[in-house]
Amino acid sequence: MNKQRKRGFSVKPEGRILIEQKMRDKGYNRDKLAEVAEISIDTINSLVRGENKERKTIEAVARALDIQLIDIVDAGELYPQIENITKDNTNINWVQVCHKMLEEQQEQQRIRRKASAMGYEVNVHVPLGLVERKQQQRRNENVERKEIYQLEPEVISKTYQHQDFLQEVINKGYQGKNKHIAIVGEPGAGKTTLLNAIASDIKDKNQKLPIFISLGSLQGMTLADFILKEWLPDAIRLMNIVPTSEIEAQLETEFYQGNFCLLLDGVDEMGESSPIQALNKISQELTSWLGQARVILTCRLNVWDATVNNNILPGFNTFKTQEFNPEQVNTFIAEWFQVANNINGGEKLIAQLQEEGKERIRELVTNPLRLCLLCQIFDRNDQGELPETKAQFYEIFTRYFYEWKPKLVSDLIKSDQLREELHRALGNLALAGINSDVRFRLKRSFVVKEMRNEKLFNLACEVGWLNHVDRDAVNDEDVYAFFHPNFQEYFAALVIDDWHYFLNHVSDNPDEGVYRIFESQWKEVILIWLGQEKDEDFRQQKEDFIKELIYFKDFCGDFYSHRAYLIVASGIVEFKNCSLDYEIAKINSNIATVFSEKVNILMDSSDSKLNKSQIAQAEDQLLAKLSPGNDKAIQNLIHILSQSKAESDHGLSIIITSLNDLGKIAKGSDIAFDAVLNFIINYSSSHSAYLKHLAWLTLGEINKDMTVYYLGRLIDRNYQNKIAYHHYTEILALVDPQDSWKVYYTLAEMLKSQDEITIERALDTLSNMVNINPEVIELSGIIDIIITILENINLDENHISAAICLIHMPINLYSSIVKKLKKCLSRQVNYTDDPYFEIFNHCAQNMTYPDFYRTWHGEIYPRQQLENQFTDTHSHLSQLQPTEKTYPLTLNLKTLQDETDISAIAQKICNQIYPRFFHENLEIPQVNNAPQLERIILQVRNYLKKENIALIINNCEPHQEMIKFCNKLTDVLHIAFITKEHLDAPLKGFPNQPNLLNVIQHWINEIG
Repeated sequence: MNKQRKRGFSVKPEGRILIEQKMRDKGYNRDKLAEVAEISIDTINSLVRGENKERKTIEAVARALDIQLIDIVDAGELYPQIENITKDNTNINWVQVCHKMLEEQQEQQRIRRKASAMGYEVNVHVPLGLVERKQQQRRNENVERKEIYQLEPEVISKTYQHQDFLQEVINKGYQGKNKHIAIVGEPGAGKTTLLNAIASDIKDKNQKLPIFISLGSLQGMTLADFILKEWLPDAIRLMNIVPTSEIEAQLETEFYQGNFCLLLDGVDEMGESSPIQALNKISQELTSWLGQARVILTCRLNVWDATVNNNILPGFNTFKTQEFNPEQVNTFIAEWFQVANNINGGEKLIAQLQEEGKERIRELVTNPLRLCLLCQIFDRNDQGELPETKAQFYEIFTRYFYEWKPKLVSDLIKSDQLREELHRALGNLALAGINSDVRFRLKRSFVVKEMRNEKLFNLACEVGWLNHVDRDAVNDEDVYAFFHPNFQEYFAALVIDDWHYFLNHVSDNPDEGVYRIFESQWKEVILIWLGQEKDEDFRQQKEDFIKELIYFKDFCGDFYSHRAYLIVASGIVEFKNCSLDYEIAKINSNIATVFSEKVNILMDSSDSKLNKSQIAQAEDQLLAKLSPGNDKAIQNLIHILSQSKAESDHGLSIIITSLNDLGKIAKGSDIAFDAVLNFIINYSSSHSAYLKHLAWLTLGEINKDMTVYYLGRLIDRNYQNKIAYHHYTEILALVDPQDSWKVYYTLAEMLKSQDEITIERALDTLSNMVNINPEVIELSGIIDIIITILENINLDENHISAAICLIHMPINLYSSIVKKLKKCLSRQVNYTDDPYFEIFNHCAQNMTYPDFYRTWHGEIYPRQQLENQFTDTHSHLSQLQPTEKTYPLTLNLKTLQDETDISAIAQKICNQIYPRFFHENLEIPQVNNAPQLERIILQVRNYLKKENIALIINNCEPHQEMIKFCNKLTDVLHIAFITKEHLDAPLKGFPNQPNLLNVIQHWINEIG
């Protein structure tokens, strides 16, 4: 007779101890625990006695105490199958895993939202608008000068209602050039709600497998590590399976087959220091196996719009949340009040919104969060005044918040002092979070420290302002978040008593000032702060703040002055009855309008782009299952490639797909490499140029080193044939943009050409390159050449391409771009027709004001910034002047900081020196030791016709091997390091100091 398992589960003895401990921590007795868990006191008593209870009962207790079920119930009882599972069990049903995990995540989200017990779910979603750039049109030569630089603004090419979006974009797969989706919108626009609806639709329709990730959970981890080390173990355990390395490998294989859809929520919650860094991190993550998934992400609009360069996240279609129209507002209200069993209340609210004088509130409630709050407020008191600002919304909501569950918060209702203490503690926490890297996801120790009172922390959790959302990936510490990010911003605004917290302008030394007004995470806090109404002193604070913004002078081109004015334009809507109308009217509104339009431009480059997003248009209909290293699949693809002809659209699609798939699964395969190389050599058709270009990119995916070798030989062989020479250089730029130095010097040559088509190709190649090497960009002089193109009085389309190219440069080159571009300006920037505006404005959007100010005025960075911004170091050291006999040569040897291999040291130094002087021969000699490098130095010395070369080494502390190597070169070089270390003669060491340039120049002069 089979042994029957007893019904229900029991709490293990150590679990009962943990329950009692957590109850003490939260100040609960058993009655309170029963109330919070929403079960009877009898059930609590029997559970603590060790009696068996249903799983959902124990889960309710665990949730109420913020502990895991497995902490209080024996794992063997919870998961009896575990004992029978072996490590080689990889027969995973990934559909069940993903669906079960998504259901669990959505249930946890539902529980966290129960703080607003009256926040009924309604099936009304905001429309989405597909954002597109109008294609830049070629201009007639006699076009007005001011129109040359007028880029076409973004347009909403199509608006989708919710069901249409699911059907036409999600279910069918969008048919445009991009497979990924970005949903961007203002705070409270329903982005997370919409992403959850999309996830459910994908699950219900059995499309791709959904993986939902809140990006704020990464906490410094890579997305790949988070999925493998956090998401996967949690998901697998729901299926009663022990996670293993074999299962991790199987998950990666499933990704390579293109079976997954990644739903990434909250790019703005990642805690990165700038919007570009957040977007760059996402871009860098979507490679290898993760790169095979379709991605749908959400992001706040001010973070997404902080960069006008849409090359940062290639392959994404942008959908912007649209406001509810009046009909949708009414539908939402009607459905909400119907679920609340108060249809009459909904009709009253709809009627009041139509009354004269309610225009402002009608504008406010086109946002889903604020509309939901309005419904809750009105349901509670339909006789009250309707709120008119964001601050009023949150203030009234907070007041009624406590009345929805009076039994839980009776002390807060009775005591104004306790409520004030709680709100101030939450405000202190909110400020500390926004000021930190973690922003919205706060560790328990951080929360308790900033709230300064564990009792208030427990009270905030009990009420629902704070919710347990996760455990830290490193130390398993509990992680909390505010009920909604908007309320974190609201509580932060409550405790800011002085407008100088946002702005304390020190015009002659911005490093000593405060400029939170230019940091994206403070925008909503500022608007809510301006919308508060306290006493006359506070009103004067707001007036003073607005006046300071109006008259803010940045003394560096007015780029930040106009950003300050835009804050006034937004803030004055929240600040009712501001008395500064006259001062505001005096501002040049035309400039502000132009600025506002240009900030939102999504720049795009020419039609001729060739990148992987275009290649991805061909759907994979040849092989249903592909996995890396699958020899049979590789052989099949090679056979298809050798037999197919591009005489029809179908044949062309087959070849494109075969090349694309080989790049994914044949990494390191010599057979695949030879087959694709043979295709390049022998294939001929009307599409040969395009397909061979694509084949070279595939070769780079299969074996980058060999591809670089072959391309290098072809470049050298075709030096006299400029068309072929430039063609292979452009391909090499896409295959290996980091290490192939000759690419940059060839592109520099192309940019100097008198032929506009050659210049355009070089600019287009630079705009399409990913992971540009900033060091070589500086050394090759490309930035200076592009600026020369901008200076050219012959106005043509290359001006726009040049501006786009500079914007596409890595962020750590922006200082150098601003400095060099400013030097070339012989006239004041014209805000309506100059490309300089686009470049300066983009840099200003992604540099702090003190950094931009310092760069604009040419001041030297402090030491800590020098270490991070080598381009500024070189910019300053490049001002060193040669003497009659001595030539100064500066090297950034950061990559040799810990290098001890002599041949590597010799080659790196040669790599930096040789291309500067011998452009006509881009084949850099191989050197392995000091004597071989000496011969190169002598060639340089003869070329310069100088007796001496003064070598200044930066960003590399002189370790023992480096010192020994450099001492062997002192017969042909005078060598100095930028270092605090004392160096024995003949080497020199110069510590970083305010007069560094003068000190080194004096040393050069002494040499002769």
